[in-house]
Amino acid sequence: MKVVADVEVVSRDVALRGISYKSRSSRSVLTIGNKTKPLSIHIKQDQCKEKGDLLLLVCTRSNPSGRQYKLKGNVEQLFGKFIHDGKGTIRLKSPPVDLCLSKANPVELKKFLCAIRLCHQDRDTDKLELSLLRPAKTQELEKPQTSMAILSSQEYPVKRPFPSSLEKLIINDCGLKKLEDRIIRLECLKVLDLRNNCLKSLPDAFEGFQNLAELILANNYLTQVPKSLGCDKLAKSLKLLDLTCNGFTVFPMLICNLTSLSTLKIAQNRMTKFPSGISKLANLKQLLASDNQLAVLPHGFTKLSLSHIDLSDNPLSIEVLPLVKKYNMPVPNLSELALREVWKRLQERKTCQWCHGSCFLARIDVTTSMDLHLIAHTVTAVDQTNRMVVPYLISLCSERCYHRWSIRNYRQMNV
Repeated sequence: MKVVADVEVVSRDVALRGISYKSRSSRSVLTIGNKTKPLSIHIKQDQCKEKGDLLLLVCTRSNPSGRQYKLKGNVEQLFGKFIHDGKGTIRLKSPPVDLCLSKANPVELKKFLCAIRLCHQDRDTDKLELSLLRPAKTQELEKPQTSMAILSSQEYPVKRPFPSSLEKLIINDCGLKKLEDRIIRLECLKVLDLRNNCLKSLPDAFEGFQNLAELILANNYLTQVPKSLGCDKLAKSLKLLDLTCNGFTVFPMLICNLTSLSTLKIAQNRMTKFPSGISKLANLKQLLASDNQLAVLPHGFTKLSLSHIDLSDNPLSIEVLPLVKKYNMPVPNLSELALREVWKRLQERKTCQWCHGSCFLARIDVTTSMDLHLIAHTVTAVDQTNRMVVPYLISLCSERCYHRWSIRNYRQMNV
């Protein structure tokens, strides 16, 4: 069993003596194994009775043969608070050193630290694949590749597997028709750029991307997104989503679950409306939705706090609306009243503009106007007349709320 990481060896004795000492981390291969057993042979407990049988070998570029540390009863403490970032520390008793690991694969590091604990306790070691301790190979000690760019169809498909250490992968203009499994298995990815390809759908396997911060899917043929795109892991990590120039006619509701999203680009599609649930994107700062078929905005837009919004080239026309219009509102029945109570706990709900209650079918929808400067610091004009005012839709749950809202709106218009 082994793991590749940057390792800094910190001597606790030097620190206690007050001696100024600065160590450097170096790319290392850490192996748990046994001197006498061949590679990949399971070592049973009755074969490991000698104190020094189970060892930790740390090989570096300057010392490829490595240094060995005893494990049985020799681990003072393991630190794994930041294991999801590929960081951990092994504190040994003798010699009194801390092995500080960083830039490791989080999944591999977690398994490795668990194995260290079992070896220290001399417990269940028969379940571990302990390897013959050998010097590290030169290629194992090379700095891991964290970025790869493939910018033409001649360069793709890549015959070799993608390095598991990749944090940024760019595949542009390659005619890619599906997202391959070997891409989905890249758990360290932070940026995935697949613009200018031929993707029509995405696999429902995005929960494997634990650290993904930017997902760029512009200029493809997507019409919907998979359910896993709204998973809890991506809700915490994803900051930028680019769906520009695809085939969306309906705004994907799952995007409303991405509460850490700061930039959303969904221009040049065929969307006709936004859902009210867009108000859940509390961290959204940039919204680019030009060149769609948006005719009106939902009331949820007023809860956004954007730094920039672009709704140009949409049919957001402002017409002179009558203060009071004819309406044929059904009388709420018992089912409707029950639904109103349940609706408070649902993700997508209509909220009365006046009393802030919830409503379903028994409501009055009114189109009013809103200045985009109310929700964004900088605004791109929606047409050539530099207009910044757009229509947006509000709902009122009863005739009483409608009349009260109408009176207030009339007074504001005549101030």
